[in-house]
Parts: sequence; C-alpha cells; structure tokens
Amino acid sequence: MTKKVLRMFNSQDTILVEEDASGIVGVYSFVGHVATKIVFVVFLVWSLTPERALQSWGFTYYPLKYWAIAFPAWLVISIFLFFVGYESFNLMSVKSMNSRSNFKDRNPKSPSSVGLESYKKGTDVTIPPLCHIPASIVNDVLYQ
Repeated sequence: MTKKVLRMFNSQDTILVEEDASGIVGVYSFVGHVATKIVFVVFLVWSLTPERALQSWGFTYYPLKYWAIAFPAWLVISIFLFFVGYESFNLMSVKSMNSRSNFKDRNPKSPSSVGLESYKKGTDVTIPPLCHIPASIVNDVLYQ
C-alpha cells in the first residue's frame, strides 16, 4: 500500500491518498469482462442451437426461443424509453422564465461592486467573486 501526499494549491494543508485500490478494480473489471463473454456465448449457443441438439446434450429445462428475440428487443426499447422519459420529465419540471417560483434577488451585486470590470473578463484568482449574471448573458454564453 503506497501513500501519496497532495498539496492543495499553495497552502500548507496536505491530503493523504491511498493508491492500492487500482489493483482490486483491475481484478473486478477482468472478472466482469470474462463473465460477460461467457454469458454471451451461452446465450448464443442457446439461441442458435436447435432444440433437439440441446435435449440430446441433456438440457431439458430452458427458456423458449421466443425470448432470444423478445428480451433484446425489450431491453433496447426500455433503454430508449428511459432516455425519452428522463428528458420529458426534465422538460416538464423546468419552470418558465416568467414563473413566480423563479425568484430574483432584491439587492444583486453588480460586477463592479465585487471588483470585476465586466461579465466576460476573467479574474486573477481561480474562482471569481459571486455576482449577479442576467439570464440573457447566461443564455448567450451557453447556447451561441
């Protein structure tokens, strides 16, 4: 187990980070990869082999061949509908810009009051001071 010391920015605070987790993650990913390949091969053998051959090999209890088509189709459609539903829910949850539930600060700080020259010019520090940015400028930056 190795430990690595990180210094945050230029401060005297240090953080100890343990780096032994990468070995166990590699083992889990390898086992998951091999297990996925084995399950896929078993699925292909079951779905492509005739029933008489499976019965002659001693397999008498297995799902209907219908599920070889139905389950992947169901899975693909379910994933598609999940994303459509997720986006629809998010669109329904967002209030309009004129909604009363959206609030405005009565005393917003302007960029000049916190030491900024303008909305678009950066600062010398990594995180600029907090000030009000109008929605029109945010939309211009995000969507143009």
